[in-house]
Amino acid sequence: MSVEDKMLSIKVRHAVARSAIDISELIVTSSRGMVEMNGKVKKLGKNAGGEISLEKEFRRAVDVARGVPGVKDIVAERVRIQD
Repeated sequence: MSVEDKMLSIKVRHAVARSAIDISELIVTSSRGMVEMNGKVKKLGKNAGGEISLEKEFRRAVDVARGVPGVKDIVAERVRIQD
């Protein structure tokens, strides 16, 4: 993995980490702008309006990560969402 790929993976992980989900078991790798996510995500807790929709929050985090400069596409279908 090149230095650029490692830096992109770190930036994407930081973008996803800003969401209200636990990404401690999420693996983010990249190659030439193509980002792949594997592992699982879990709930951190409740938001002000009650239970968060983990699926929605993860999809929102992936959408934010798509905006990271250098990201061409993100594959996240292999991420398990653990309620």
